[in-house]
Amino acid sequence: MKLYELISKNSVLSGAEYLSLDAESITDDSRKSKPLCAFFAATKSADHISDALRRGACVIVSESAVDVGAPCITVKNTRHAYAVACERARGCPGDKMKLVAVTGTNGKTSVSLITAHILNYAGKKTGVIGTTGNYIGDKFVPASYTTPPPDALAELLMKMADEGCGVWSVKSSCDNPSVISCAKNSARR
Repeated sequence: MKLYELISKNSVLSGAEYLSLDAESITDDSRKSKPLCAFFAATKSADHISDALRRGACVIVSESAVDVGAPCITVKNTRHAYAVACERARGCPGDKMKLVAVTGTNGKTSVSLITAHILNYAGKKTGVIGTTGNYIGDKFVPASYTTPPPDALAELLMKMADEGCGVWSVKSSCDNPSVISCAKNSARR
């Protein structure tokens, strides 16, 4: 996949000439880097960047230019760029469903589950992403996180869309870049 399919040109500060490179995978975890991988460096840690390159990363995406002898794309916000790239790499599954995002101090997962039950009862298959686990319709999907990272969120949304969910409900903090990206896309429809 070409990087210009994953990274919004508007978010690129420098290194736009590298957007034509191919990447077979993307990650923000240097331990998961492999040949032809684009590594999104959320921190300027030279150790993480060096580790990603050692494992075969072909390009570094970072908020500041790094001189490591490999192509570097500098973006405004690495976390947001990674969230968008994860979503795009899986065909923007959040765009295929309506979004109900629940924010607040207490009760987010409960409200998400109640909302999903009402929608499912009304005949609208709904997915839920919550602290206690996830649901695709009535099927429980265990989770090992309270808030899914961008790659896990995109994967879960793809499964929801593939299994016919028309709505997804999520409890979220207002600064979760994955949910913000999906919410912006849902609001455009």
